[in-house]
Amino acid sequence: MPFLGTLLLMFLHKIFVARFTPELVQYTLLFIFVSTFLIPAIGSFIMMKQGMISSLQMPEKGERKYPYLLTVIIYSLTGYMMNNLGFPRIMVFFIIGITLVIALLSLINIKYKISAHSAGVGGLVAFSFLIGDQSIIDFRWIMISALIIAGLVMSSRIYLKAHKPSQVYTGFLLGFLVIFISGIL
Repeated sequence: MPFLGTLLLMFLHKIFVARFTPELVQYTLLFIFVSTFLIPAIGSFIMMKQGMISSLQMPEKGERKYPYLLTVIIYSLTGYMMNNLGFPRIMVFFIIGITLVIALLSLINIKYKISAHSAGVGGLVAFSFLIGDQSIIDFRWIMISALIIAGLVMSSRIYLKAHKPSQVYTGFLLGFLVIFISGIL
């Protein structure tokens, strides 16, 4: 979800559209993709090959602790680097908020299985809401799109029997609240 949030900023937010050159947009998107998707995905794949997790779906809540820990570390370093490189405040707080969501997922996951996918789309909805009034297009379309994406992702988690409805709703609420609160602070 950090990559989708960054795409929203780069192409729809007034300040970023006006200030970021196409080259800077490309470098930023590449940096976010590598640090928030590629490195954690490769780390999870290595953990699977080493027998630390049974599959990339991590069906058992106990399997998630090491991939979550790796992701928290990588995202923390990403936020630190973004802050030191002078990235706009909203981008840094977005990454910090996502890092906090994953850390909380890790703690909650000790006792209760919760949907990380739903937490991600909950954060995306909150972020869409936060940046909507600064958008170059009608705010309603951003919110409608984010809600449709969230509905599809959450429905698929239930349909695939990866989670119970309560786990999906709890994940969405966690992601939404943490990102919304980090965005207004």
